[in-house]
Amino acid sequence: EFYLLYGDYEETHGLTKRALRVYERMCSSVPPSEKYTAYRLYIAKAIHYLGVPSARPIYEAAIAALDDGLASRICLEYAKMETGLRELDRARTVLVYGAQMADPRRDPDYWKAWHEFEVSHGNEETFREMLRVKRSVQAAFST
Repeated sequence: EFYLLYGDYEETHGLTKRALRVYERMCSSVPPSEKYTAYRLYIAKAIHYLGVPSARPIYEAAIAALDDGLASRICLEYAKMETGLRELDRARTVLVYGAQMADPRRDPDYWKAWHEFEVSHGNEETFREMLRVKRSVQAAFST
């Protein structure tokens, strides 16, 4: 809570860059159970103050810091952001990376979102690649 108050104070009375550094420190200091929420807040603040592309390194740090289930959720959000920027190849790469952490039997929402992405923005080749990755991930999780 200290970081939230300090960050809010810096946003109101100080410099935006300093507030973002406070949120960055918050992400590395909070317990693992709160990291997902902390990174979501930091991403939202960075997008608000610096623009959407500024969130890329924060998404990447969040993916590295979070456990697999939450990291795959962040990957979906990151891919959605990239799709909004019309960076479809980048979004697809994020989805491929996040797929390594998303068991198709336990996380069907991830695979449904990727399926919808490929139907909307892909072609036959990219759709087949998605299915190939899904099979390999399913095999990796089944062992």
